[in-house]
Amino acid sequence: MVERRNKIRILAAERNLSVAELAKISGVQPHNLRRYARQEAQPRIEIANKIAEALNVSLDEVMGTRLGSAPMSAPPTTNRTIPVYGAAQGGVGHDITDVSAPIDHIAAPDWISGNPNAYAVIVTGDSMEPRFYAGETLFIHPGLPPKPGDDVIVQLDNGSSSQAVVKRLARRTAAKLICEQFNPPTDVQLDVAEIKSMHRVVGVKYT
Repeated sequence: MVERRNKIRILAAERNLSVAELAKISGVQPHNLRRYARQEAQPRIEIANKIAEALNVSLDEVMGTRLGSAPMSAPPTTNRTIPVYGAAQGGVGHDITDVSAPIDHIAAPDWISGNPNAYAVIVTGDSMEPRFYAGETLFIHPGLPPKPGDDVIVQLDNGSSSQAVVKRLARRTAAKLICEQFNPPTDVQLDVAEIKSMHRVVGVKYT
């Protein structure tokens, strides 16, 4: 059985709603909603439907079975593996991931197994909470062009090793890439000249 983890806290935070406010507009008891948001329990389908209607999202999004349009933690049916890159803390506002060499390989979900350059990255730090949490594994699809609003991993050229940061793409100018982080909420500006590549996050495997 595939373990699922609801996305109630993330969806509420993205809409600047507290759990109490979401409880009020969804008609779900606050103490129950707090338990769901803390992952202490998972909502029944009828409760999840109420939350989905209040947030104007799909049931799948509430129940944590999708990231955008991509499946989450779908069991693979192929034997292909993809590299996993580890992470090391790298300064305030930048949870730096070392992508110089993989630390492991994992089974490739079917929906990216056809991309020979797909890879995975382990989240470090808390700068993207509540979107992503430390220890979660993100699936990366290099073939999909990122657009504003997408979660991305930006690889940086520091001259000695390959490093990257996970952020949300906000916009791009001729000289700067402006990305959003959630904790604390701020914009992170990266010099375009120092960027080696930028790839889309298309799924997540929970720990």
